[in-house]
Amino acid sequence: MHSIESEDVDLPQKFFAACARDFRFLEENHDYRFISGVVEYRNNYKLIKPYNRGQYRDGWRVVSLYESASDSIEIVFDSAGFFIEGFVYYNPVDRYEFNHVLGAAKKSCEDLEERMGLYESQMIEGKVSAIARGIKQYKKYFIAPEAKFKARVEVVKAQRIEQSVRQYFEYQMKDTCERAALAFLEKDYDQVISLLSPLESYLGMADLKKLKLATRYDEQSY
Repeated sequence: MHSIESEDVDLPQKFFAACARDFRFLEENHDYRFISGVVEYRNNYKLIKPYNRGQYRDGWRVVSLYESASDSIEIVFDSAGFFIEGFVYYNPVDRYEFNHVLGAAKKSCEDLEERMGLYESQMIEGKVSAIARGIKQYKKYFIAPEAKFKARVEVVKAQRIEQSVRQYFEYQMKDTCERAALAFLEKDYDQVISLLSPLESYLGMADLKKLKLATRYDEQSY
């Protein structure tokens, strides 16, 4: 089991140094500009400000951003879970996860998977090196890809979002129906109606029957 390093070790600075070393090929070979700092949000705008360790002891989200004329690659390190993840921008607004790009390319790459629990210098450096290695391996998908490929990435992103929303809705449905079943057993028919009525068109036969019975019993109580 790993333990978090001493407070004397500035983990964001270790992250910045690792990025500067391992992603130098983007600057030297592909004409990218390098920006690093702490991420802050103001009026719904993302700002990258100089990192000052003394100001962010309670938590931080830092980034190493590589920008070209047409696209950007962003590596993020967050103290919430000591999490490193990466994103690609094919324009200034639309952001894509690395797995969206790999999905569009029909590839898999462990080096490019997001990872948490990186609270030691060696772990941070290893993950940054892995991401750089993965981008080099699949650079035609990450660095100035063709317009047709960018369109495929957008489709994959939309599909993944739709899938996530569907899974969340299914989870919410299951949780609500379980709470309604308990309320029905306790003869709390108002609660059953309150929980199930908004979902009536999505209910299975058993839950729909509970709603109808609860409505009938509730009307009979007046």
